[in-house]
Amino acid sequence: MAPENVYILVKADDVLTRDVFEYMLTLQKALNQLDGVISTTSPASFVEEVYGGIPDNDYLLEMIAEKSSGLLPDKSLALISVQIGRMESDKLMNVAENIEKAISYVQQPPGVAVEVTGGAVLMYQITEAVIEDVYRTFFIASVVMVLVLVVVFSGVVRSKLTVLFPLAISMLSVSVMVGSMPLFGLTMTEYVSATVPILIGSCY
Repeated sequence: MAPENVYILVKADDVLTRDVFEYMLTLQKALNQLDGVISTTSPASFVEEVYGGIPDNDYLLEMIAEKSSGLLPDKSLALISVQIGRMESDKLMNVAENIEKAISYVQQPPGVAVEVTGGAVLMYQITEAVIEDVYRTFFIASVVMVLVLVVVFSGVVRSKLTVLFPLAISMLSVSVMVGSMPLFGLTMTEYVSATVPILIGSCY
C-alpha cells in the first residue's frame, strides 16, 4: 500500500531565516526517529541537501529555498511533508500521537506557530475530541441524575443511598461498554459517544 502524507505548517512573519530553518531540521530529525515515519521533506532539508547546510545569508537562503517543490508557498509559511506508511488504524493513531508529541517537545523560535494536518492526524484529533466529549457528557449526566434521584425519590425510600443504585448501575454499564470496545476492535466515534446518555437514561 502507498504511504500517506501528513503536513506540518510552520508559520511566522518571515520563515526565511536561519533560526526557522534550523528549527525545521531539528523537528525533522525528531520525526524521522518515529516508528512508522518513512521520510520527511521541507525547504530546510532541501537547502541543506543543495548547499550542504543552512547559509547565514538570508538572500542566498531565499534563493535556494524557493526551488523546494512548493513547500514554501510564501515568506510566511513553510511546509514539512511527513510520509507515513500504510498500517492498521490503531498503529496509525499511535504514529499521529507521537508526531504531535514531537512537535510539542521541539522548542519553537520566537514568533513561530506550528500546526499539523493530514488524514492520520485529523483522525487522531477527532477521536481525542470525541473521547473528551464522552467523559464530559458522562460527568454532567451523572451529576444531573444524582440531583434528579435525590429530588424525586428521597422521600419514598428508607435509605438515602438507595436512590443512587440506578445511577451506579448505569455508570457500571457505561464503563463496561467503553472498556470492552478495544476487545472487539471498536474505536470511539461520535456515534458511540451519542449512546452514553441513552444508556444512562435507559437505566431509569
